[in-house]
Amino acid sequence: MRIDTPLAVRPSQAAQMLGVGMTKLYEMLGEGDLESFHIGRSRRITTASISGYIERQLTAATGKPPPPSKTE
Repeated sequence: MRIDTPLAVRPSQAAQMLGVGMTKLYEMLGEGDLESFHIGRSRRITTASISGYIERQLTAATGKPPPPSKTE
């Protein structure tokens, strides 16, 4: 992970990263597909859980895990 990569993002940013709407994003949170926490009243979604979700979807679609990512 690069140093300038955020560890957590706002729901709107997570939805944009995943290419989904806010309703779908909150469904994913409710189903436990993504991890989140609150800072005061603000919700943050971990970028690790977003990456994990994508990896799980790729594995389900292809039947094999994606290749390891290269870190800078």
